[in-house]
Amino acid sequence: MVRFGALVVLVLMVAQIAQAQTERCSAVIRAALTLVRQECADQSFARLCYGNAPIHIALTDADDAYTFTKPGDQLALALVERLELSPLNAQFGEWGIVVAKPQINFTSDAYTLLAFGEVAVDNLGDATFDIVGVPLTVQSRQGLNLRLSPDASAQQITSLLTGQMVHVSGYTDDQQWLRIHLESGVLGWASASGFGDLSAMWSTLAVVDPAQVLDWGTFGAIELRTSTSDLNNCADLPPDGILIQTPSHALMPVHLQVNGVILTFPVETTAFLQSPAEGTVMLSVVEGSVIVKGEPSLTVEATRQVMVTVGEKTSLPNAYDYNSMARLPLEVLPRPLFAALDFSTLVRPANPSQRLFENYTTEQACLVGAVLDAANLRDTPSPLGRVRHTLQMGESAFPIARATGLDQAVWWKLAEDVWVSSGAVGVAGNCAVVPFVTYP
Repeated sequence: MVRFGALVVLVLMVAQIAQAQTERCSAVIRAALTLVRQECADQSFARLCYGNAPIHIALTDADDAYTFTKPGDQLALALVERLELSPLNAQFGEWGIVVAKPQINFTSDAYTLLAFGEVAVDNLGDATFDIVGVPLTVQSRQGLNLRLSPDASAQQITSLLTGQMVHVSGYTDDQQWLRIHLESGVLGWASASGFGDLSAMWSTLAVVDPAQVLDWGTFGAIELRTSTSDLNNCADLPPDGILIQTPSHALMPVHLQVNGVILTFPVETTAFLQSPAEGTVMLSVVEGSVIVKGEPSLTVEATRQVMVTVGEKTSLPNAYDYNSMARLPLEVLPRPLFAALDFSTLVRPANPSQRLFENYTTEQACLVGAVLDAANLRDTPSPLGRVRHTLQMGESAFPIARATGLDQAVWWKLAEDVWVSSGAVGVAGNCAVVPFVTYP
């Protein structure tokens, strides 16, 4: 009996320690994200903003590592050669996180790159400074040829149509040729005579050397490595990686080369990138879609993920792990959002030939469903939570937890950020085993 009692005490102590560790790591994550929201809110174009330690920065033209002094400190991205972040260490309050605002294809727009956890990013971009292109419209009635170099006999890349808008990032010293960037990411040269009067433009751009290769701007091409370790016992910890979000107002999509894989992010797209091995990219699309250039090229839509390895045939996308994506720090992005969820994977359709719960036994898994009326699925256990989906009459789902909501009623948790009030649904099966959790 004494041994049994000691065992019970030991089990309770272990449970209390585990709970304390979970609460501590959750607090570290919340504090780090709060710092990012507060200190990096006014982040400048083409700069890196320090969110939380520890971070190692290697500069392009310096032997010593750069050291940030406080959250909110910023550094020009063009100066960064390598960026290394550290994993969560709840004991010391450490969890590396930074926000970058790289330039979009030599335009004046920027997208957001949020890196967190055990991540290393090498800047492989060709530019040593940020080049902002000037938008111009083709005036020539015959259109123009875009060529590989500033020479009328150079190889033609494509044709530019009358009225087509392009971005110009420089010109030859004789002002006869302009360096052109297309929305597709193509770079070439076109005759300056096809753009009308350019007298007001020369002072806004610089003479460029035609021999200078600028396939990728600062952080336009990167080498990414992320940890695949899952040793940290913290339920709220996001997987290590980088989030990419493109703005809704951008004139061009983002073209990004990651580990040799070329990805195109249209406007209003959010995606998560990891690299479990060299030359490999794991792409998970949270919002919008991403085009992967490969063999074959394909479009990956929201709620889907794909593993791409350079030199190998790309497999078809499959469904991502929603609960893992829901832990990503999407709330600190310029356009906060929830991870996209394919509700067809969560909701059981109604059976028109059978009443809901008919022949369902108490030995079966707990099931909640819309019996008398439709039931709203909300992002928080509260009547004021945002409606994410609606259970139609006869539809049902398996809850994974339950909690006392902000209205003091019991709410069923169907997935991360998906709740339904117990007053809006009926229940069947063995619901006594569904655990109670504390919200938030």
